Amino acid sequence: DGPALDADMIRALQYYEVDYVMLPKNDELGEQMKHRPGSFTALAPPGNRYALYEVDLSSLESDDLIPANDLLAEGDFEAATDAYEQARETGGEDQTFLSNLGLGQSYEGQRLPEEAVPYFEQLTALDPEDETAHLLLADAQEAAGNRDEARASLERALEFAPDDVRLRLRLAELATAAGDEEVAVRQYRSLVEAFPEVPEYRAQLGGALLLAGDDEAANRQFEEATDLGPVSESIHASVGDALQAAGRLEGAAARYERAVELDPKNQLYVYKLGATYARLSTGGRSEEYAGRAEQTLTRAADLQPVPSSPDRRGAALLSLGDLYYQWGREEEAITVYEQVLEVNPDSEPARTRLEELQS
Repeated sequence: DGPALDADMIRALQYYEVDYVMLPKNDELGEQMKHRPGSFTALAPPGNRYALYEVDLSSLESDDLIPANDLLAEGDFEAATDAYEQARETGGEDQTFLSNLGLGQSYEGQRLPEEAVPYFEQLTALDPEDETAHLLLADAQEAAGNRDEARASLERALEFAPDDVRLRLRLAELATAAGDEEVAVRQYRSLVEAFPEVPEYRAQLGGALLLAGDDEAANRQFEEATDLGPVSESIHASVGDALQAAGRLEGAAARYERAVELDPKNQLYVYKLGATYARLSTGGRSEEYAGRAEQTLTRAADLQPVPSSPDRRGAALLSLGDLYYQWGREEEAITVYEQVLEVNPDSEPARTRLEELQS
């Protein structure tokens, strides 16, 4: 599992005598296989969400890029950059493509997305109809702060993969961030039409419709989403997320309350409910909501995350510290911000507030 085909992965394929590999579409490892036609042959996949390859490992022993991929997998990004530069000068078109891919990944590993962009641009020039190349370019452009360019790259990718759910979701998210509700509604509506039984897409469409000012249509989508799973905590949380993003905090709180009622030990839902209470308390100076926020965020910080979900303890404590700060409870805020830094020493908001209060 990783973005590059390295020696460890090759040994695993050999050890288990793997004949076929199936990957999600737009997977970076799939790009590695696609451009090694001597070792991986693309086959017709089952459906449009995956890519399927037949494996022949005999020619990989002499692959010049494997040592560079090893460095990338080990996190030695500067050395990987040098190795990919050397490989790029000596190979054919596929090796040039893979070298540019590795260079882009190496600069992203160094948190230099603006340096990665030109290499991903070269991928799209070498293979203009490769939607994954356009997606990689969009990721780097967004990380570099160029959201308009990222949107253009995603739109280009969708030309070649119109059924790709991930691309439509990303484009809708970027359109929402840019305030382009029309594009966001169009993308979410396409997903609802293609997958009418997926309630999360209806919740997201409802949120986009709210931002576009069509409350009636939005509420219909929320109702239909809930009808698909009236006792599903995740559906109520998804509707809560949409309402939260649209600034409908009381409605969001009601949905999160229902999600927590259905799954009281879910740290994420408890945290979202507490954070919403906190926003309601400071926006309207409501002591009632402040009390609810304090109790709920404290509870979220004490809960364990559900399997495969990130730990929200630091986020819950940060929200609790901000709550105390907003209500002038400075000593309690100091104590909680110190706890945040114990959990996450790199939390700049907690550090800044703590220094302000202590000074």
